[in-house]
Amino acid sequence: LALVAGTGIELDIDATNNAVRFSVSGSLPLATHPSTTPASSSDNAANTFIQDITLDAYRKMQAVNLEAPFFLSQILLPALRKANGAIVNISDSSVVRPYGNYSHYFVSKAGLENLTKVLAVELAPHIRVNGVGPGTVAFPPDFDKRLQSSITAKIPMKRTGAEEDIANAVLYLANDATFITGQVLRVDGGSSIA
Repeated sequence: LALVAGTGIELDIDATNNAVRFSVSGSLPLATHPSTTPASSSDNAANTFIQDITLDAYRKMQAVNLEAPFFLSQILLPALRKANGAIVNISDSSVVRPYGNYSHYFVSKAGLENLTKVLAVELAPHIRVNGVGPGTVAFPPDFDKRLQSSITAKIPMKRTGAEEDIANAVLYLANDATFITGQVLRVDGGSSIA
């Protein structure tokens, strides 16, 4: 889970005990910095066939990708209301076209997208809730080069995204998209429609 710097939020995810704990330290600068926005994400997806996913692994995935954003949104409600703030959740562009061996991951991200919509309705008109669905942004250093080329060739923009592409989308939804709520912006070079 990532937070915009300076929020005064500490987040502790104890994956061993399936617990998510939050604490707020100091004052939240949301009133003076309306762009301060919680952004949730996870890179803990594991390539695992459904029969090999343990209850513990499933619960850890839900704790990070769904429970943490839910309870972080809940704890930040007073500050978000005071600032007419915005929540931007980080999903995954592949939620609309999932692939195998990541069922626990895609279930959690689909839940996050539904949470985004539900909170958009529940918290309007004072708090906007949207999401960003990144596509392929970076490959691990040891990723097979031929497979990397194959994946990149299937992206309509013929390249992977950059971290700045995702950051700019989050900032747009947090700061400039004052009439947008309940949407997930797919930042994937067109992969989700190809």
